[in-house]
Amino acid sequence: MRDRATESKQGKTTAIFARARSLLSTVVVGLVLLSAGKYCLAGRLLINYTPSIPRGVYWISHGEVPRRGELVAFPIPDSVRQLLHERRYVPASVQLLAKPVVAVGGDYVCIRDEGLVINGELAGKVVPFDAEGRSLPRANVCRYLAWDEIFTGTTHDNSFDSRYFGPVPLEKVRGSLTPLLSF
Repeated sequence: MRDRATESKQGKTTAIFARARSLLSTVVVGLVLLSAGKYCLAGRLLINYTPSIPRGVYWISHGEVPRRGELVAFPIPDSVRQLLHERRYVPASVQLLAKPVVAVGGDYVCIRDEGLVINGELAGKVVPFDAEGRSLPRANVCRYLAWDEIFTGTTHDNSFDSRYFGPVPLEKVRGSLTPLLSF
């Protein structure tokens, strides 16, 4: 009887070790794939939590010159980075903004009392205060955009875009955005 009990225990022990090796192999392969995925996807995914564009996960496509109407990603301009983080418009970990392009090089853009005017057409409001009554900066622009600039904006009144910090140089644009998942 002891021999069969010993054999049974050894069989169970062997099975447990086989499962453990299999699980360990799966974990190691998963970590390798995750590391490779992180390396390959670095700078390619953007998660938007703000309401100015649909919340979700976006793919960043590099290399294309943005066109009017496209969503683009670009670093928060230096002139407003501290303000955005101090007021918690975006978390401190957020380094990129995602906004639609409303004007491109050659378009006439003007911030007036009534709002943002592009090529003579009113394109959106420019609000002087945020939702908590704090004053907002206002872009001082009334000119044709250079060919190496874009202007971002939305119809969302609380969107912090070029109306408040001015044109975005094309060299700063990380790429156009394609939605992958909305939430």
